[in-house]
Amino acid sequence: MKFTNGYWMIRDGVDALYAREAYELAADATTESLNVLAPTSVVRGRYDTLNLPTFNVDITTPAEGVIRVRAEHWQGATEYPGFPLNADEPGNRDYVTVQANGNGDGEVGVNGADVTLTTGGLTAKVVKGAPWNLTFIGEDGKVLTESAGKSLGRFKLGAESNVTAQPVSEFGVTMDGSARDESDVFIAIQLHLSVGEDVYGLGERFGAYVKNGQSVDIWNEDGGTASEQGYKDIPFYMTSNGYGVLVNNRGHVSFEIGSENTEATINSFIDGMAERDIPLAAFHYDCYWMREFHWCDFEWDKRFFGDIESTLKRLHEDKGYLVRKPNGEVWQTDFWQAGMGLVDFTNPAAREWFKDKVKALLNQGVDAIKTDFGERIPRDVVWHDGSPKLSMHNWYTQLYNQAVFEAIEETYGKGNACLYARSATVGGQQQPVHWGGDCESTFNGMAQSLRAGLSLASSGFGFWSHDSGGFEGAFPDPAVYKRWVAFGMLGSHSRLHGSTVYRVPWLFDEEDEKNGVALVPGQTAVDVVREFTKLKLELMPYVYQLGLQPHVNGTPVMRSMFVEFPDDPACRTLDRQYMFGPSMLVAPVFTYSGEVSYRFRCGCATAA
Repeated sequence: MKFTNGYWMIRDGVDALYAREAYELAADATTESLNVLAPTSVVRGRYDTLNLPTFNVDITTPAEGVIRVRAEHWQGATEYPGFPLNADEPGNRDYVTVQANGNGDGEVGVNGADVTLTTGGLTAKVVKGAPWNLTFIGEDGKVLTESAGKSLGRFKLGAESNVTAQPVSEFGVTMDGSARDESDVFIAIQLHLSVGEDVYGLGERFGAYVKNGQSVDIWNEDGGTASEQGYKDIPFYMTSNGYGVLVNNRGHVSFEIGSENTEATINSFIDGMAERDIPLAAFHYDCYWMREFHWCDFEWDKRFFGDIESTLKRLHEDKGYLVRKPNGEVWQTDFWQAGMGLVDFTNPAAREWFKDKVKALLNQGVDAIKTDFGERIPRDVVWHDGSPKLSMHNWYTQLYNQAVFEAIEETYGKGNACLYARSATVGGQQQPVHWGGDCESTFNGMAQSLRAGLSLASSGFGFWSHDSGGFEGAFPDPAVYKRWVAFGMLGSHSRLHGSTVYRVPWLFDEEDEKNGVALVPGQTAVDVVREFTKLKLELMPYVYQLGLQPHVNGTPVMRSMFVEFPDDPACRTLDRQYMFGPSMLVAPVFTYSGEVSYRFRCGCATAA
């Protein structure tokens, strides 16, 4: 999402405000926090403080080694929810140090004064004066990244603005591609990238593993694997400099990852007061149910409530379990199932109702549930708990997966629940497992899937799987199937799955026979599946220990070479191989010839 025209100019129809200096600094040891007032022009005298917009920046630490930054333009605007985080209570934490050096108190303060907040080995520092600055420093005293100069901004879009937003559709960010259809106000921040610094993560993405040079929209979509869209969009990235950034916003977040700056554009709506979200469990008619100037008559305004008796009867009969449109009708679609509605998981009663449906299956002997879909969540609907509409698109999948996961736990006990989920957002790693979605049954589709898995594993997710053999394709190539099975078995969870042809191996051998391909002993599809299945069973003590690591320390089972060897520059861009735990290097074969190039830490190798 671009608000600027190059570096110096602003696009037509866009009103921009930038933080220009750190004017007033405060450090509070009791609340273990920093507060910075950042005006949108440099204050040279008292007269400059009139008619001057500002940003209020709060800097806190929710946990050791984690710094939270919250920047607001207007605190009275509608507050949109973030993701629930595991946070420590502030106060007397031995890993937190808050300091003020010099007088940073606005008009009477002195430029050059600073405030710092240190949590574990990470420090945030702000220096009073221009330009605006917020620096993050590592334990060794080196700068990790910073927001400096023209890097914190608020953008207001006029009717004539030509700023665009993606994706576009009923389930997209906008209906027509205009960013103003999403909101007329946005907040953006830039964080510096050093020369040679690489960016990873942002959820399960099927393009290049290194995200530099990409534009990524955090908005779950059912777009397949051969596209820029994703099923599991996570507004978190990590870099080769040894830090990570989470944008704690449940709505649409747009990342522009360049060679020198990272821009995250965050939704901040101020037009929400024009919209009323009315929970349907108790439908409240405000005083305007009566005619204007007649609020003491207790008579329905017949101009708007001509058949109120029928309306009230319908509302009493409806349990409000399905998502509704602003006009009160149930939202429905013909996608996948004709007339399908959408369970409103913000309604506790609907959540329990849905869980009971799941439990009925579990009581029949079902062990786990595949929670498919969860991406096509419409924009213009009303939620039971009054959630802002765009904040629910990505968050819906978490409530959906949570409900099913809880149903399994409540049936089989804590520690015995497992999903097979396609969509996810921040927090989804607490309800494993996730698989890579609808991939093509080609070597390209196989490579796309591996890149997606490496990307998701670099976004905080410990377990990942995929459709061995590929999902799409009238009849997948037996050669691709056999190579993919070998790849698929060397992971935490393995599944043979496809859309039109059963992925049992003997069908692929039969296809080879029909096409005149000789069935060589040891190389048939049946042989390959048997061999690698037995290999995985032999590895189960190792795999079991790997499976404990995401819970114990957050380390994923499948790791990119960069994640396993972060200090080796040669490993940063490798996305056709991975570490299956600390002791096994896996290099899938993506060619008919059987040739594969891979890198040991001590050098390159080519094998067939």
